[in-house]
Amino acid sequence: MTRQDENGGAGELRQEEQKKGRRGGNKMGFLYKRFGSRDYKPNAHVKGVFYLRYWDEDGTRRKIRLTKDGKPITDLQAAKEEQRRLRAPYLAKDKLETLKGAQAILRDAEEKQKEAEEAAENPVTLAEAWEKWMELADLQICQGSMKHYRQYWDTFLQYCRASGKLPETGGNLRDITPELARGRIKALQATRTPNTANKHLTFLRSFFDVLKKPARLDTNPFDEIKRQKLTTNSRRELSIEEIQNLVSKAEGELHTLFLLGACTGMRCGDCATLRWAEVDLLHGVIRRKANKTRHSSGAEIVAGIPAALAAELEAIPAPHGEFVMPGVANTYMKSPTSLSQRIRGVFDACGIATTRTDEKGRLVIVAGFHSLRHTWVSIQAMRGTPQAVIMAMVGHSNPAMTEHYTHISTDAARAAARELPEFTADGEEQAEAARELAELRRRAAEIVAAADADQLRRIIETEGH
Repeated sequence: MTRQDENGGAGELRQEEQKKGRRGGNKMGFLYKRFGSRDYKPNAHVKGVFYLRYWDEDGTRRKIRLTKDGKPITDLQAAKEEQRRLRAPYLAKDKLETLKGAQAILRDAEEKQKEAEEAAENPVTLAEAWEKWMELADLQICQGSMKHYRQYWDTFLQYCRASGKLPETGGNLRDITPELARGRIKALQATRTPNTANKHLTFLRSFFDVLKKPARLDTNPFDEIKRQKLTTNSRRELSIEEIQNLVSKAEGELHTLFLLGACTGMRCGDCATLRWAEVDLLHGVIRRKANKTRHSSGAEIVAGIPAALAAELEAIPAPHGEFVMPGVANTYMKSPTSLSQRIRGVFDACGIATTRTDEKGRLVIVAGFHSLRHTWVSIQAMRGTPQAVIMAMVGHSNPAMTEHYTHISTDAARAAARELPEFTADGEEQAEAARELAELRRRAAEIVAAADADQLRRIIETEGH
């Protein structure tokens, strides 16, 4: 075995140097021993002079022979001391840069920690809670419901601020405590019907569920609040005389609105936002998706148009625009409450009470536009209209029932409309004229559908006799 094999030759030294050199960032450099023309590891058992190989900051490789007092160094310990002396300034500079880098990393970590703590303390503010809920909630609801939900949130926030437990402005969603939540629902239960209080509770609980994670809420403040047992206060039916009085007292578009509700049984929102594209005067029917169930069951209303309503719609001057009653539609879409107040004014003018005081001193609604729907259903049931036709005409909200009641013919809807009494005070003569007009439309539609010249000739000859 040669001495080179025993102590490690130049090739092995270079491999180690390449492995740990610039890539490893060795600022001390590398000691090695030279004997003759060969390089050896510093601890090799050969006599020789020590050298130091290192890299400058610009990446240039340098090598120097180590000396002390002008004499070559041949002792390993002396070589290491000289190596430390020569490389000390570079090591100090490197340590300083390392320290500066560590300080920068520490500052960055501290800033991020501070931001995280601020986010944890102020994840969702009360001012941005509604917009955040709108962003995260899976919304498939009509515009009217959305306005009710906004009202539920705004009135809850007003209650919390009025309690003195929140700042007049500002504050975070995490500031809403279970005590505030219980207080609001108790106040509603004391002054409003159980149904109304439950609607507020259901929405607010869902609202906080959606924002629980982004707001970093430990619990939903509404989770432990129980719903109140419902005591249904249904709108009463109106008599034919009362409906006639309402229709006669209402003026302008409200007159059309009341007549539409009485003749079709549609909900107030569906009547108010009825579009001309949904009215088929030629075939005597109205077809539209009910606002309440548009995003759930998708139930379609198929309502026949009785003679009096047909005459009313015919009398509306052109151009019609998109909505049958554009003023009423605009009011409803901006503020359903404003339209309700106008409707209540017509009831008041007719001397029909819309509210009563229950045993707890709360105001309960007993009559309103929805009463027209109750009356319509009762009239159809009393006069033998099949239940399937009634359900299709009012737009059933249950998906299974809707599927069962979908195949309702136009003839059935028109027949049901003919069973309605006259809700206008214009006399039987005008109603008869409207019925004749409707019949002419029906016959014209049959002719258009058949496109049969011989049939047209027979009808003309019949009418001539």
